[in-house]
Amino acid sequence: MVKEHLQEIRSREQRARDSIAEARIQAEKNVEDAKAEGERLLEETQIEGNELKRSMIAEAKKTAEAKIDLLRGDSEKIISTLEQTAGKKVEEVIDIIIEEFQKGI
Repeated sequence: MVKEHLQEIRSREQRARDSIAEARIQAEKNVEDAKAEGERLLEETQIEGNELKRSMIAEAKKTAEAKIDLLRGDSEKIISTLEQTAGKKVEEVIDIIIEEFQKGI
């Protein structure tokens, strides 16, 4: 009876050791799976970040080009107005010079 009881205790101890070993193996597998999942998510996030960065840069370029075009249009209008004004002033100056020249003759 003592031998049977002792054998039962040893048997339970062995089952406990086996359970602990299986739990360790499962825990290691869980850690490896979690690590792989974390790496996958990190890579996904990096890809999404790069795509967002590219799209933001493209949008910024598009916005800058639109502003540049607008400024060029405004500059062309200003230059055109200045040219017209300068042309009128040149004509006025020529007329004044001709009048003064004719008075002097």
